[in-house]
Amino acid sequence: MNGATLKYSGSGYAAYATGGGKIDLSNSRIELRGRATGFEMAGSGTSPITLNSNTRIHVYSNDVTVMNIKDMASLNYSNLNSTAFNSYLQGATVHKLKMVQQIIN
Repeated sequence: MNGATLKYSGSGYAAYATGGGKIDLSNSRIELRGRATGFEMAGSGTSPITLNSNTRIHVYSNDVTVMNIKDMASLNYSNLNSTAFNSYLQGATVHKLKMVQQIIN
């Protein structure tokens, strides 16, 4: 999906990989509406989703969750922005953001 436009509206994942699969969303535009969740990243190990500084995530609903982070060992509130958002988003830009992250363990 490198360079693609991914539009998702509903309640579920816009992009989800399992069983060793990988999804490359580098250079892509992601549009999330409704109760959509963009994608899930691994808190430890390698995530199946690839983003880059040319990935643009556009949020069109207050009910959207941009990403879930699964199996995160620990999270320090004082450096939340630099640790969770910057590293897991891999330089991607989020526009019209209302809700950024839901952490699941």
